[in-house]
Amino acid sequence: MADIVLGFATSHGPLIGTPPDVWLIAPPKSLDAKFYTYRNERYSYNEMVALRKDEKLGRLITEEVKAERHEKVQKSMDDLVAILDQVKPDVVVMTGDDQREWFNADRQPTFAMAACKEIINVALDAPKIKALRPWRHIPAELIYKDNVDTTYQVETDLAGHIAMEAREAGFDLMVCNEQPDSHEGKILGHAFGFIMRRILADRDVPIIPMPINAMYAPNTPTPKRCYEFGAMLGKAIGSWKSDKKVAICGSGGMSHFICDEEWDARLFEEVATNDVNGLCGENDANFGSGNAEVKNWIIAAGAMAQTKRKPAYRAYTPCYTLEAGVGQGMGVLTWQ
Repeated sequence: MADIVLGFATSHGPLIGTPPDVWLIAPPKSLDAKFYTYRNERYSYNEMVALRKDEKLGRLITEEVKAERHEKVQKSMDDLVAILDQVKPDVVVMTGDDQREWFNADRQPTFAMAACKEIINVALDAPKIKALRPWRHIPAELIYKDNVDTTYQVETDLAGHIAMEAREAGFDLMVCNEQPDSHEGKILGHAFGFIMRRILADRDVPIIPMPINAMYAPNTPTPKRCYEFGAMLGKAIGSWKSDKKVAICGSGGMSHFICDEEWDARLFEEVATNDVNGLCGENDANFGSGNAEVKNWIIAAGAMAQTKRKPAYRAYTPCYTLEAGVGQGMGVLTWQ
C-alpha cells in the first residue's frame, strides 16, 4: 500500500512573495466602509484602528520589523523546502481554496479534484502584468506563476482511487477529467501554484490538486465536514495499492486580512494536537475572509490523523502592514 510519508500545512499569501518595503502601505479609499472581517463581525478601517488601539500595532509596521518578519517567513518556507527535499515524495496531494480560478459563480462545488493527465499554469506575460493591480503585486504573482507556460503531471491512478473511496464514504466529489478554463485561461490556481513554485520549485513530481470552496456561500464546508473529508482522504490514500510515497498538503491561511494572533494560536494548537472536538466545534462564522483558508489545515489534520506521522516542524510569524491590524498570520506545520 502507499506510504503517507509527510503531511504539511502552509500559508501562501502574497506577502510571502512581496519585498517588505512594498507591503501594503495605504488604507482603503473609504475609511468608514465596513470592509474588514474580524471575529465574526464587520468593521471599517477606522473602527479597527479604534478597536485595536491598545495593542499599539504601529510599532509592528516599521520597516525594520517588517524586514525582520519577512526574513523569518522566508526561513520557514526554506525549511519546508528542505524537508520536501529530504523526504522526496513521489506524489503530492494538495487541498487549497479556489478563488474563482477553476470555478465561477455558475458552478462552485464544495470539494473537487483534478483527474486529468496534466494541468497547465499559463505564464504571467507582459499583457497580464499590465492588467494586474499596482506594480507592487507583481513579485507576489510570480510565486504562483512562472513567466513561461508550465505543465504539471497529475497522478491519475490515485485520483481515480480517491474518487471511488470518496463515493463509498458519502462524499460527492466533483472530478475534473479536463482542466477548467478561467478568465485567465488555464491556470493551476494560487493555492496550488504557490506549492509548486515556492515549495516544490517546479520539480517533476506528480500532483493531485483538490480545490475546496472555502469562501463562497452557501455550500462552504463546515470545519467538522473538513475534518471528516480529511479523514476520508487519509484513509483513501493509505489504501491505494501502490508502493509510492505520498505527501499531503493543506495550502492557505492563517488569519487575514486582519491578523489575529489569538485566533491563529488556538487553531494552530488544535491542528497540531489533533483536537477533534475543538476543530469540529469551531464556529464556522469565524472563517470569514481569508481565515477561510485555514480549513485546508483542518483537512490536513484529519488526513494525517489516519497515519502514524506526528507534528514535527512548526513556525508562526504574524505580519502587519497597517496599524488597524491589516496583515496575515504566516504559519507552517509538518507531520513526519
